[in-house]
Amino acid sequence: MIEQLKPCPFCGSEDIYETYSQEYALGTKNPEIFCNSCKAIFSIEDDSPYMNCEEDYAYRRVKTIEAWNRRSENERPDEWAQIGLEG
Repeated sequence: MIEQLKPCPFCGSEDIYETYSQEYALGTKNPEIFCNSCKAIFSIEDDSPYMNCEEDYAYRRVKTIEAWNRRSENERPDEWAQIGLEG
């Protein structure tokens, strides 16, 4: 099961969506996540164990979403509020 995308880790926006870049020379698609607010584009370089293009894309899509959703245990340390960084 593919997880729902978390908000952008850079700006906090929920205006994000999945897209892909096309590698025409190799005939492959690279999954990406795009934030429409801060225009961040996120993708990963991953050695897929699959040779089939569809299986490869599905594998890398899951890995990209997992990486996007990964956050540190302490997203907003209490110290941020003390020095005025919490917004």
